[in-house]
Amino acid sequence: MASKSYIDPETGKDTRYDLIKVLVEDGKIECFTDIFKFVPKTTVARDIEMGSSTWNRSMNGLVNIPLQKFFAIARLCDITERQIMELIINEYEKRRKK
Repeated sequence: MASKSYIDPETGKDTRYDLIKVLVEDGKIECFTDIFKFVPKTTVARDIEMGSSTWNRSMNGLVNIPLQKFFAIARLCDITERQIMELIINEYEKRRKK
């Protein structure tokens, strides 16, 4: 569970998600996995109700993750579905170049 200092007592939401929207809009987050520099993968997995081990395996290739889970992350971060899809596409292209 996230440290209590990160939890908004009114909403119960991890406040680190609020930072993601600002960073996406400022162009500081360009790829999907950049999100995890600010919000731990385990926190995201818990909040989208996906097991950590399943999440980690799926993240290796960005496969077997239903779009609804990505859209749930978008809602947590208060970004649009289009924005999360752009981050995923950027991630895919970055990995493909390697």
